[in-house]
Amino acid sequence: MHKSIFTFGVLITSLVMLAIMPILNQQQQNIVINAAMAQGYDNNNYGNNNSYYSQYSTDDKKYECRTGPFEGFFVSSVEFCDAKKFDDNKRNHKDNRDNNKTGPQGLPGPAGPTGQQGPAGMNGTNGINGTNGVNGTNIEPCVACLLDALAKLDSGAILVNITSHIPANTPGIPPAGLNITLPLIIDVDVALLLQQQLELNLGLDANATIFDICAAIDETDLSTDTVLADLTVALGPLVTAQITLLVNQFAQAITAITGTPIPPALLATIIASIDTDAIIAQITANVEVSLGILEGCLGLEPTPPTPPTTATLTINKEVFGCNNFIIGNDVMDCSQMTNTDTQWLPCINSAISNFPPCVELPASIFDIEVLDDQDSQLQQFEGSALGTTIENLQPGDYQVNEIQYQTDINQLGASLNDQTTCGILGFDDGGSLQSTNADPNLFYTICIEYEDEQGNDCSTLTLAAGEDKTCTVKNYIRFTNIQL
Repeated sequence: MHKSIFTFGVLITSLVMLAIMPILNQQQQNIVINAAMAQGYDNNNYGNNNSYYSQYSTDDKKYECRTGPFEGFFVSSVEFCDAKKFDDNKRNHKDNRDNNKTGPQGLPGPAGPTGQQGPAGMNGTNGINGTNGVNGTNIEPCVACLLDALAKLDSGAILVNITSHIPANTPGIPPAGLNITLPLIIDVDVALLLQQQLELNLGLDANATIFDICAAIDETDLSTDTVLADLTVALGPLVTAQITLLVNQFAQAITAITGTPIPPALLATIIASIDTDAIIAQITANVEVSLGILEGCLGLEPTPPTPPTTATLTINKEVFGCNNFIIGNDVMDCSQMTNTDTQWLPCINSAISNFPPCVELPASIFDIEVLDDQDSQLQQFEGSALGTTIENLQPGDYQVNEIQYQTDINQLGASLNDQTTCGILGFDDGGSLQSTNADPNLFYTICIEYEDEQGNDCSTLTLAAGEDKTCTVKNYIRFTNIQL
């Protein structure tokens, strides 16, 4: 009986032990796993898989690792204990992937925003004072004023426009004449010329300095008008020489381009027709301003301008026709037109300019005279479309006439019949003209009209001192016919 009870007790005890052993084993396993996780072993591929290792010996895990990451654990194969083999097969280390070498530098990133400006730094210490410069020399007021006046003038090339009128019937020139305007550079040192002129007017020699000129100005009165007038005279030959040189150079250039030489007589005509007085006036205008600066700087009383004592008269010449031809282009018929008819056309720059009646009747074929109040002839000249100016006329009454000769061969002839007919049509006068330069020869009947600013048909032009008046002499082609 007792033996049965003992046997039953043993069996019961064994059953209890068998029941609690798995629970104890699980608790022990959790304790070991937690220790392994605390050591960082859960970060590898074996952390969540217990098929490779165990904390105690089992039938399939009977090898205990002495080294390596599973030191102290039981594994199914000793190869899991090999740390190097484990690293090569189970881990991807950056150190091994790149052979432990530093890669190339990457591209720079974009620049960041500009930071706020920092506070201003402290002022530095003042440097040491420099050495004093040498004392300058005092310049006399007159010298400074004279230098300033001369500096305002051109001291070299001066650009001027020259105008030349070549008369009709000049070889190589169109029958109506030719107007030429050219920009030329006159190489004149005006500042030097003025200084030399001051020396002459103050009685100094050619070697005088600016200081000598100022000393002379302090001792004597300087008339800037006299200086300007004398300089104008001195400029005449200088400007003429420059123009002659430039025109000849211009002609040589044209000859080199065209291969046709320009006749010397034509060059002489061009040079002679250039208005050198206008060029000199353009230069002296600047000199007058410079002298005014000198006077104002020195406080000199400006020389009052000399009041004009003479007058100027300009006579213009115009020729008209109409666009009514009855036989070819030679016979022009304007016989029914009055002096106020709107169909009159100028023979220059119009629809009839190139027809024979206009081409063969240039302004220069007519002669004009100016008479004084005693009917004495003061001057006679050829008509010009550009106008002819007579200067230095004494105040008084003057008369302008178109001269009518006894014969009309290549000039205006007197014709009582034409004078009467033109008067009926409202014109002031009339005459006739035969042009033998035309081919065929042309016979003209011409009406004449005068026009001035006073409405006196240029028969009484009253000029006062300083006045500049104009008279225009107009010729109207009433009729042309062919002379066979």
